Amino acid sequence: MVEGTGMNLRVLQALSVLLTMTGGPVLAQLPEVSIAENGASAYETTSGETTLPVSRKRDPGPGGLARALTFTLPYNAYFGDVILTEGTGNRRSDLIRFNGDNTLIFYSDFDVTDPSDAFADIGFPTNNWANKVTIAEVGTESFNGALYQPKPNQPGFNALKPTYLIISDIPEPSTLSLLVLAVFGSGIALRLRGYNGSRLQVPSG
Repeated sequence: MVEGTGMNLRVLQALSVLLTMTGGPVLAQLPEVSIAENGASAYETTSGETTLPVSRKRDPGPGGLARALTFTLPYNAYFGDVILTEGTGNRRSDLIRFNGDNTLIFYSDFDVTDPSDAFADIGFPTNNWANKVTIAEVGTESFNGALYQPKPNQPGFNALKPTYLIISDIPEPSTLSLLVLAVFGSGIALRLRGYNGSRLQVPSG
C-alpha cells in the first residue's frame, strides 16, 4: 500500500470557494466530485459525503500509461479528456481522463524545477481522445486548480450533472489557513485543523 495525505471534505469545500473567488467561471452544484493529485477525494451529494475508491493501474484509454492515478466514480461518465493549462503560454499542466466507464484518471506534469511529489505526477498519455476540452487553471503557483461542469457529450458528463473540483498544487496547512484567514476570517481558518487528520490508503497497483 502507498499512503497518501488525506484531505477532509471541509478543506475541499474551502478550496472550492477559494478557486471560485480567484477566477473560477463555474459555480459548483451537487453532486460534486473533488479530486487532488495526491489521491485525496470527496464525493458530495444532498445525502451526504464520502471518499472515492482510488488505485494506481494501467489506463486503457488512448496512449494510457501504467500506474495511473485512477478514481472510481459512483456513475458512468462520458468519455474524453479534460486538459488543464496554466500560465501565459497556456502550458499543459494536468489532464483528467474519462474512458466511458466509472473511472476518472488524473495525470499531472513534472520536470526538474517541479519534481514528482504526487501520485498523479507521471506525465501524460502519448495520445488523446478526440473528444476533449481545454480549461485554464486558476489560483496561485502553490495553490491552483479548476472547477469543471461538463455539458452533454463533453468528457465526464452524466445525467446527474456533476461538478468536478480539480486540485492540482495543494498548499501546506499553514498556507491554506492563511489563504482562508485572508478571505473568511479566523473562524473558518481554525476549523481547517483537520487537514492532516485522516489518511488515504492508495493501492500501489
